[in-house]
Amino acid sequence: MKKGKILHMFPGSNTAQGFKGFLAENLQGMERVFILKGGPGCGKSTLMNKIAQNMSERGYDVEVWLCSSAPESLDGVVVPELAVAVVDGTAPHVVEPGCPGVVEEIVNLGEHWNQSRLREHKEEIKQLGRQIEASFERAYQELAEMAAVRGEQPPADLAVTEDEVTQLCRGLAEEIFGQEHLRVRKFFAEAITRNGRQSYAQELSLACRRRYLINGAASQVLAGVAELAAQRGHNLDLYYSCLAPEQLEMVIIPDLSVSLVDCDCPELEARYEDVLLNLRPENAELSAEEADAAEQIWLHYLDNAVLELDNEHRLHDELESYYIAAMDFEELDAVCKDIFGKIWQLAAERS
Repeated sequence: MKKGKILHMFPGSNTAQGFKGFLAENLQGMERVFILKGGPGCGKSTLMNKIAQNMSERGYDVEVWLCSSAPESLDGVVVPELAVAVVDGTAPHVVEPGCPGVVEEIVNLGEHWNQSRLREHKEEIKQLGRQIEASFERAYQELAEMAAVRGEQPPADLAVTEDEVTQLCRGLAEEIFGQEHLRVRKFFAEAITRNGRQSYAQELSLACRRRYLINGAASQVLAGVAELAAQRGHNLDLYYSCLAPEQLEMVIIPDLSVSLVDCDCPELEARYEDVLLNLRPENAELSAEEADAAEQIWLHYLDNAVLELDNEHRLHDELESYYIAAMDFEELDAVCKDIFGKIWQLAAERS
């Protein structure tokens, strides 16, 4: 059996405006949602990783929703073909059921802790929680400084006027669109993590048959195309900038297998079959010296933010150790098997 594809994305991100997340609203339209509750170290990521690997082995495409602070941890796993999701429903991406028992099912992994053992370390756990919150706040401040420096840079000139951008969007709409049904989801293709700036824009956009790369005024073009697509009733996956979360950096139209991507996305590599739309004249670029000076300034703030997120992760690991020591993992295995069974039953009903 051919393995299913696994695509990675961030349902939330650490930004200059604090944590921004879209996890709950992206669950609209799911037939079954398993909401995992419980603190750190109770096995949420382990359970979701097992489900992702198992469903891929069975031939299903899987979306892995990564934690923006520590991408080795998961915020969710989605099997689009079955409209099934298993998600972390704890802060900062709190998820509450809309139709409990019908669509959503709460799985409380905290029931399998030895609470008396946790209470022995009450003060240490409280102190680590306060330190983690402080590290996040310092990281957000560094990202805000970084965004301010980037915002001070003069905008690059465009090779076209605003009216020509509008016409370009309409032309792209005529070339791309055709059918009518609407579902809009919001993600981040990249995030500022404890490992640095991490992007999946290349992976996500290459999963589409057609790809358009926008060089210059990308957010404006992407917003224009997305609006036209929505007017025509097309499904959309919108990906926002982790530095300026109000700005788009990628639009994917899944039912048409089309992606439109900002050329400034990190780690993006062009292919010969890509369509490149260059809206930036050659003489609009900063000099090498100016570009290097600007980059050094915002990299300073980025490095500081990453250090704070790495410190937060170290504190989180220490906090997690108390919960791991108090967790009954045999009971967790039973919970995992129960969720597997319900997903497989749904798959059998679909087939």
